[in-house]
Amino acid sequence: MDEILPGLWLGDFPSALDTETLKEKGIRSVLSAMRGRVTVHETFIRHQISLDDDPDADILVHFPPSIAFIGSELAKGRGVLVHCQAGISRSATIVAAYLMKTRNLNPQAALKMVRDARPIISPNPGFLEQLEVFYEAFYTVSPEAPGVRRFYMERTVGQLRGSQSGGVASMPEMYANLDPSPTPPASGVLSPPSAEGSDTMNDIPRPRRRRRIRCKMCRRELATREHMLDHGQIGPSTPRPASPVTGGEIEPLSSLPKELQPTLIAPERSIHGNPATQSLAVAVPPILTNPRCSGYFVEPLKWMDPFLSLGGLSGKIVCPNQRCKAKLGNYDWAGVGCGCGQWVTPGFCINRSKVDEVTVS
Repeated sequence: MDEILPGLWLGDFPSALDTETLKEKGIRSVLSAMRGRVTVHETFIRHQISLDDDPDADILVHFPPSIAFIGSELAKGRGVLVHCQAGISRSATIVAAYLMKTRNLNPQAALKMVRDARPIISPNPGFLEQLEVFYEAFYTVSPEAPGVRRFYMERTVGQLRGSQSGGVASMPEMYANLDPSPTPPASGVLSPPSAEGSDTMNDIPRPRRRRRIRCKMCRRELATREHMLDHGQIGPSTPRPASPVTGGEIEPLSSLPKELQPTLIAPERSIHGNPATQSLAVAVPPILTNPRCSGYFVEPLKWMDPFLSLGGLSGKIVCPNQRCKAKLGNYDWAGVGCGCGQWVTPGFCINRSKVDEVTVS
């Protein structure tokens, strides 16, 4: 076994059973990343995740609890051994994820740190991909992150293709959430700035405006640009200032989010009719740029779960408003063809004629 950081060790299965050596090196906690019974001496703190060294195995879901365990034990002054069968793929990936989270590293930099201490490591391609997903999600495994949602969506499609059951399991915990907004007023305007306390328009915060789609019948908002699957026909999003990456702290397991509950929706407002606020207007490009596209291809959303939970491979997409229930489009996990000629998998297509595309702030 090899020491990656002071107190953090990476090794193979036999090293986890060598009680004397573990104690000599100050190791008091063992994280086992493998299936089967691992009989570690009872004096050690143990944590095991059942995992195969398979590119299709879901190691991503194990990152947060593993990172929390390692961080907690090191903080208590207990050395930690992370091991799998050979100390090459599974355990190396877990250690890399820990380094990424605690040191704000990308996968390549984290793996280099591990490889410098243990040259034989070689995570399988599937694990490398999941490290990238973890990095793009700012070191979280949450449905708040589009990359995480789409990773599990692609896994569902892959499992469907290899399934003989003719059905697909619903994963509502990884569906994107969009809280319904109240029906917008017929005409809403921003109030002009007050003369008191402000002499310039610079004191007025610029609203962030986004494109969304809503049901044409009841005006219930359905999805934002961020929920669209880009098949080469989606316009750019509204530019926004870069925000610093935050990270480095380890959240306790109990604080990990289980479902997406953002506050995304605000009533639609018009600022163009008010001369005092016309300078705030930001040109927001349309979501779809190709008039040949049949509709908006979205990822599975939480409001779709009533019909997705039935397990069907295909079916109708209906408005979630119980008083409306208008047919909005169709879905097929195997894919749907778009009028522009592209095949989108999975295909959740909301027809253009059934919705309005609006800008809200």
